[in-house]
Amino acid sequence: MWKVSLVLVSFALSGSFITPSQAQYMYLDANGDGLNSTSDRLNHIGTTTLDLWLDTYHDRTGAVVACSDGVTQITLSSYEFILRSGGGTINWGSYNNLQTGMSVSFGLASSPTDYHNGFGGSTYLPPGLYKLGSLTVSVASGNPGIVFAPATLLGSAYATTFGSQCPGHDFDNTLKLGGDWSDTGGIVTDVPTFSAVVPALGAAYLWFGTGAAPQSVAVGDFNGDGRPDFATANQGGNNVSVFLAQGDGTFRSYLPKADYVTGAQPKEVAIGDFNGDGKRDLVTSNFSANTVSILAGNGDGTFGSKSDVSVGTNPWGVSVGEFNGDGKQDLVVANSGSNTISILLGNGNGTFGSPTSYSTGVQPRRVAVTDLDAVAADLIVANAGSGTVSTFFGVGNGTFGARTDYFTGSSPSDIAIRDLGVGPGTAFDLAVAKGADSISVFPGNGDGTFGTRIDWPAGPQAVALASADYNGDNRFDLIVANGTGSQVNLLAGSPDPTKY
Repeated sequence: MWKVSLVLVSFALSGSFITPSQAQYMYLDANGDGLNSTSDRLNHIGTTTLDLWLDTYHDRTGAVVACSDGVTQITLSSYEFILRSGGGTINWGSYNNLQTGMSVSFGLASSPTDYHNGFGGSTYLPPGLYKLGSLTVSVASGNPGIVFAPATLLGSAYATTFGSQCPGHDFDNTLKLGGDWSDTGGIVTDVPTFSAVVPALGAAYLWFGTGAAPQSVAVGDFNGDGRPDFATANQGGNNVSVFLAQGDGTFRSYLPKADYVTGAQPKEVAIGDFNGDGKRDLVTSNFSANTVSILAGNGDGTFGSKSDVSVGTNPWGVSVGEFNGDGKQDLVVANSGSNTISILLGNGNGTFGSPTSYSTGVQPRRVAVTDLDAVAADLIVANAGSGTVSTFFGVGNGTFGARTDYFTGSSPSDIAIRDLGVGPGTAFDLAVAKGADSISVFPGNGDGTFGTRIDWPAGPQAVALASADYNGDNRFDLIVANGTGSQVNLLAGSPDPTKY
């Protein structure tokens, strides 16, 4: 049985209004060394004991800390914590409160994914290191990780906090995760077939009000200030919402949204320059209108009225590429109702030629543009209804060859093309999210074809994914969005090509 220590390290508060401190650190320790590292794991079989610790005298670097006045020491009178699992569920066992002076219970609540507990008293303990209690857990399903959450769906009054004589962000002598401190580190399950890391929850969730039922988001610099702006396709509002960054270096300060009308029920939004003026334009695929809408950018963050182009039935995905070598941007659209893709060759002035159609599998939903064979732009399509992905090799003149299908199972909904290290050399590999508890990875053969698929656990109902080097080790990782459980899972790239 693994024995896991949870250590909570305090921080220095400063300023008249307290802001989240990156020095605060709450983490799980599985091997007794007092650190959080890749060797700290939940036991997949049997139980794991979580020991909860709190240090109110030092930050994560070992420096002595104090309250916002820089003098008053951080005392302790109560504690409350929320643990959340992702990638699977947990059997939460018994909790033993070891602080006898904190005997007033704040309430136990749990679900297969969330656990809350806490205790308080009337006496302030001096700064120091305290073992708060111990919790026994076991894995119920999947390959879960456990992180700390600032709040929980179990009850609106629950939060991760500790009581102190320090004023706190809300000046209530309670220091809150997401308000007064934010740095956390979780723990994952000891599963040998891949490396799954559930990102820790930092600051409180940030919400941006969009139009109704947003379906996708695209990021780009819409006003030329070098800062990332974003747009959402809102299926229920028949519009796109555009958010412009104010430029304070965070994702908190976006100007109020501006909405622009599209065709009916836009499913996806993509960014391009369709009229060659060097300014970012938008395109949406409109499910009920059987069109794509082009919105020309003005270069100042605003967009003109839509221009519609007819495509196939129930268009879902849309991507931008250059298919015929003329230097003008073209479009490919996945038509889920007619089981086709539409190729729209750009004229370079914001208009497009008549669509050319190619048959796909059943209910194509996503389409990606890449160059698989170093000849011309190629296409990869995720077919939700037939459980396949289809590849189309580009000829270079705007046409494409016959499709090749690869069976994924389930309902593929998103795709990513990267050198994930599972194929030979630097060949592109194909990762597919398919609405199941795993993703499918097809090793690239180096010639644009793919080998036998490998299925990797990725948490419940993996519906979307993206790839980048998220941990700075020069290997591409995968981040997967899960349709249930309110979570994402990070699958870290491994030097072993059989693992991820």
